[in-house]
Amino acid sequence: MHIFQATGFKFTGVKGEDSMQNIYDIVMTRRSQRRYTKDMPNRAVIEKIIDAARWAPSAGNRQNLFWWVAAGKKRDELVEIISQVSDRAGELFKDYEEKVQRFLSLYFRTLGGAPVIVTLSFERKDDAEKDEHFDWDLWDYASGCAAMQNFLLLAHAEGLGTCWMTAPLLVHREIKACLGIPEPHDIVAVTPLGFSQHEIPAIPRVDPDLKKTLKWIGFDQK
Repeated sequence: MHIFQATGFKFTGVKGEDSMQNIYDIVMTRRSQRRYTKDMPNRAVIEKIIDAARWAPSAGNRQNLFWWVAAGKKRDELVEIISQVSDRAGELFKDYEEKVQRFLSLYFRTLGGAPVIVTLSFERKDDAEKDEHFDWDLWDYASGCAAMQNFLLLAHAEGLGTCWMTAPLLVHREIKACLGIPEPHDIVAVTPLGFSQHEIPAIPRVDPDLKKTLKWIGFDQK
């Protein structure tokens, strides 16, 4: 049964009925996947995900986001470019255990074998259009982050794995050249896309009882 309807999207499940159709379950069971099978996701499903993901909030209703979906030889070229980031894995993840650093370094060289790489960009406003009082680049980036989160959740609802990556922005010029992304664009994030090889256990949340990170302001005492 399809989760999304033609008019935008709508979760038809309710609590206790097919948990993967419950938005809370989808949000809380999504994981950053770093190992994928070689099976190719259906192109129509990818388009369906992107079509729904773009309903995210858009600053100024600019709707200036672009999706670049690479497979085959172009995907291989992109992975080769992003692999350059692996040399800096130790620097990026210096607070992690050594074995984790080695794993992440390998991941950056292969992107977990995912058959599809999705890149999201936004088209910047011309300098002449910008107002000194409004940081449109920051707002557009925030809009892109909202759309990317939608994409990750929708992909998970469709049984696909993803991993939000911003480290590839270290080689953003090379990525743009590889994919033919025009200069007025900035990259928001990159994610592999495919079928996950295994289940990933949940990592406990910091402050699980929300005693430190949640502040109630103006509410009556509970």
